[in-house]
Amino acid sequence: MICHCRWSYFINWGWIMVRSMRGYCLMLATLVIVWMAAGCGGGGGKSPVGAYTGPTTSIQGTLTMPIIVNSDLLANISRSQNTDSEVRNAIASATVVVNGHIPSRITITPSSVTPDWPIRLEGIPVSTIGKYDIDLKAGKVGLKAQIRSANQNAFVINSRTTAAALLAPGSGFESPDILASYPAIVSVVTLTLESVFTLNSASVTTSIFTNASLTQLVSNQADFLKTFGGINPGALVAYLGASNDLDGDGYEDLKVEPTVDGTRIRFETALSKSASLKIPATILSDYSDNLLLDDFTNGNTREDRTFDRDGNGFILGLKFKRGASQDRFLKLLVKRIDIPSGVFKGVVVEYAFVLAPGTALSHGVKTLIMDGAPAVAGAVQATNFLDDKTASSPVLLNYLGTILGLGGSDGTQLMVSARDPGIDITTVPQADVFSDYLYKANTKKALEAKGYQRSPNIGDVFSAYFSLTRHYAIFKITQMDTSRKTLTLDYIVNASPGDNRFQ
Repeated sequence: MICHCRWSYFINWGWIMVRSMRGYCLMLATLVIVWMAAGCGGGGGKSPVGAYTGPTTSIQGTLTMPIIVNSDLLANISRSQNTDSEVRNAIASATVVVNGHIPSRITITPSSVTPDWPIRLEGIPVSTIGKYDIDLKAGKVGLKAQIRSANQNAFVINSRTTAAALLAPGSGFESPDILASYPAIVSVVTLTLESVFTLNSASVTTSIFTNASLTQLVSNQADFLKTFGGINPGALVAYLGASNDLDGDGYEDLKVEPTVDGTRIRFETALSKSASLKIPATILSDYSDNLLLDDFTNGNTREDRTFDRDGNGFILGLKFKRGASQDRFLKLLVKRIDIPSGVFKGVVVEYAFVLAPGTALSHGVKTLIMDGAPAVAGAVQATNFLDDKTASSPVLLNYLGTILGLGGSDGTQLMVSARDPGIDITTVPQADVFSDYLYKANTKKALEAKGYQRSPNIGDVFSAYFSLTRHYAIFKITQMDTSRKTLTLDYIVNASPGDNRFQ
């Protein structure tokens, strides 16, 4: 917020009061001037004169806003994404405090293309202990980060650094260590924090950090870290709930489900219900990486395992994620299961990831047929290159016709981005990262955005992104049959959600 203060009015008023009421009003006038100095600076204000005269430094990095923000929390306007102008303007003039001091200059450069915005803070007192606590505030929205001097020229402030900064005071750990060793716990707090970003202003008192659900969760998770964080120094530790994000990508990847009678639980990942088992076990190394991989290769897994609430001291192996170059398996050491009175509370675990050669990439040829055209052997109505459909779909690629080419059936889903025509798709290292700037609703619009004012043709190459499954593909038009109303593509698809790599 920027205050427009009439300095001459307040100063003249102060001297009149001094003349009439002497010492008492001199104090009052002084308080008024101090208030003006502290409150009218806006985002770029300075610390009070005389507050610090020692050496200063500058720090710079990247500010990343959450994907969705209710901008009513910023300026009484409608719900917006982080690239909307209302949010950009509010964040650009945010107040920032570093170690209790307002920088002499705050430069935030929002973008309408990416949520990652450069931020530079100048005139900050040099920390004698090599640590900087950053607090950013715009309206009722806030972000935090605790950084060390080694990162002062490349720091990050986002929802995850904020979650870690909230956990730090009550946990006995420093924020960078929480981010490194306890990503699952950071993820739990981050998900709740980002849900608070979507609340209406009327339901938030002075700041999102006063939200009762958030403060209670932070307290519980910080207590857990304080009590159990030292199980095995350097290990990844989590207190699992029903839904968990173990790798910090913002999506659920592990579920813990109680059985109907409430006395047992089962585990499954977003990729598979199959699990291997090592029992008894006390440390993660009791189940070697090679043995875990061998168990999956040889089929020593089951989908129906459940575990008693009094069970502990076992390690589960689970398929976690497929990747372009490497797959990941999950090794989960269960230390304690909390189901008091038949109500599931959580599971104390240590965990690690096991890497294996990647299996996410596949390639082939696909023929699509226009909706309503006579059937053609081997042709499909819609596809995402992992699954085919016999009817048109708004969220899959359909052959819309010779003018528009390929796109979702209702014309609203952004799913294709044009590449240079004629290239060999086997040489493409990665698909374009999805954004509403690059991706368009059909291949004609994608070509136009690339500067080609024409309809799709043989040899054209595109990136594709499918929002429901979050996976990418690269495809090339190799044949157009106007008589049969079909279009044939060569493609490479990466089945791993969120992974746009193809080499």
